[in-house]
Amino acid sequence: MTTPAESRARNPLDSALPTDIVKSIALVTFTDANGSSSRCTGWLINADTVVTAGHCVHGGGSGEDWHRVNSFRVYPGRDGSASPYGSCTAKRLYSVRGWTRNAADTADYGAIQLNCNIGDTVGWYGFRSAEGARGLAGVRVNVRGYPGDMVWSSLWTMADRIRVSQREMAFYAADTYGGQSGSCLLYTSPSPRDRTRPRMPA
Repeated sequence: MTTPAESRARNPLDSALPTDIVKSIALVTFTDANGSSSRCTGWLINADTVVTAGHCVHGGGSGEDWHRVNSFRVYPGRDGSASPYGSCTAKRLYSVRGWTRNAADTADYGAIQLNCNIGDTVGWYGFRSAEGARGLAGVRVNVRGYPGDMVWSSLWTMADRIRVSQREMAFYAADTYGGQSGSCLLYTSPSPRDRTRPRMPA
C-alpha cells in the first residue's frame, strides 16, 4: 500500500503545532561505520537522551560496527537552515543485542546519549507500551520526522492509523522517506490527563 507524498505537511516552528511538540524532535547527522554521511530522526526522552532507530547507531548484525560516535550532531527543532536550539554531540551510542548481533527488524531501535542537557531547554516526550499483540490496532498516529526528499532539514508530518498491530511490530500506510528512520509515532490519548505521546520509532 502506498500513500502520495503530497499528503505530508511541513511543520515549521511557527506552524499551528504547539512548539513543545516540534522542538523535542531532532535531526540527527553522522558518519556511518563505512565512512558515509547519513542522517536520521530522533526524539528526546529525557534531558540528554535521544531515541532513534537501531540502524542509525549501528550497522546491524555481528559483522557490522557502531557508527562514528564523534561524528554525531543532534539538532532539536531543526527548521531548514535554522537551528534555534543549537546542536549537541554524542557521548555514547546504545542499541540491543537483537540488533547489534542479529539485525532483527523487531530490535531495530537505539539511543544516543548526548554531551549536553538540551532536553532541559526543549523538553522531552513520554512513552509507553501497548497491551497485547493488538493493542495498537486502529490507533490514529502522526509520523513526524526529517525526510530526505523534501526541503533539506525540514520537519514533516503525515497522519494515518495502525493498520496491523503485532506483539513486537506495528504497520501503517503513512508516507516516509530516508532520513525519517527513528521517527516516533505520536498519538493523542483519549484521557485528558495524558499529553500527546510517541510510540516506539518507525
